[in-house]
Amino acid sequence: MVYENKMMGVTMKKFLKKNLPRPVVELIKKQRRKNTFYRNINIDPANEGQKRALISYITDPLETNLETFDKHTNVLECAQIIKTFIDMGFCIDLAHCQDERNLPAVLRQEYDVIFGLGFPFYHAGLKNPGALKIMYLTEAHPDFSVKQEMERTQYFYLRHGRKVGLYRSQTHYKKEDIDMADYAVLVGNELTAGTYPGLAGRLSVITPTGLINKRYVFKERDCARTRKNYVWFGSYGAIHKGLDILIDIFRQWPDYNLYICGLYPEEEKLFSITGTNIKNLGFVNVNSDKFLDLVQDCSFVILPSCSEGMATSLLTCMNHGLIPVITRETGIDLLDFGFYLDDFRVETVARQVKLCSELDIAELERQHRRVFDYSREHFNISAYSKQFSRILRGILQDIKPADS
Repeated sequence: MVYENKMMGVTMKKFLKKNLPRPVVELIKKQRRKNTFYRNINIDPANEGQKRALISYITDPLETNLETFDKHTNVLECAQIIKTFIDMGFCIDLAHCQDERNLPAVLRQEYDVIFGLGFPFYHAGLKNPGALKIMYLTEAHPDFSVKQEMERTQYFYLRHGRKVGLYRSQTHYKKEDIDMADYAVLVGNELTAGTYPGLAGRLSVITPTGLINKRYVFKERDCARTRKNYVWFGSYGAIHKGLDILIDIFRQWPDYNLYICGLYPEEEKLFSITGTNIKNLGFVNVNSDKFLDLVQDCSFVILPSCSEGMATSLLTCMNHGLIPVITRETGIDLLDFGFYLDDFRVETVARQVKLCSELDIAELERQHRRVFDYSREHFNISAYSKQFSRILRGILQDIKPADS
């Protein structure tokens, strides 16, 4: 009976996750989450004048094995954010950006610098009006994102007669948080920065990282075979990220293959995934053999997203030699590799897919190598760390922690 009850619980959990809207699932997770508020990191009891910073972002760097973590680049990036504040001599408190339970403890402390986003950032900012408030932005402006996603859901309705709500926009950032910031650090490019006109002159842009399978070794693909194989490497908010458009296209082309990675179970019901050429692979571990086989069997990663900061899922695929076919709203600057989609309409995307797959073999081989070399040089944790240190030191040049 105990075994049956346990199995029933697992089955019910899967059922609820697959059938409840994501905002409801996230609310349940939020209510059940027991966030830890980490205090006094790098405290120096002998230094009475030590400056104190609150980082309101994620707490995973203190709760997971960083050597094997493979789900999102923000964990290693947050670890480097913490290290940079330590290198600058700060005593640090670390809170999860969605942590409301520990707000009383956060608000009992006075801060010189408040960095990040979310509830602790906003309320600590109100409590400490004299503190320097630096917002960490990982998306385009929420007003821009909402407008873009609403356009996509309307386009989905016109084609399929189904109304859907917003899945991604306005989940982490609010206008009042942004208005409070003295400065901001934005994960993105100049196009993304243009969605924040109110922060002009106070906004620094930083390039994030992509995950890397350390066992991957670049080798030439069989481009005659891989040229019609595409990967959608996404997460929740599949319509936001253009998956519906790709399914509509590839359903009509049985000799082209679309590999779907990261589609959330509760969103599967939005789509009719039929045919042997559209394969829903679920979550694919970047450190797995499955991922290595996938990137070697495909030529392109495609993401017709309507709004991003800079899509790190794309950077992960580019770090393994896949050629990007993307909207400009993904926040990635293309040089002599990859392809932009002129717009998100089915006809436009289909036309570009055809053109990409008809490239000659020599050009495909050149682009695979160029993408890999460029990405490994720019989308890594060392490059991110240098950028963040330079940006933070520039902002804080007038706020020097007291000498020991």
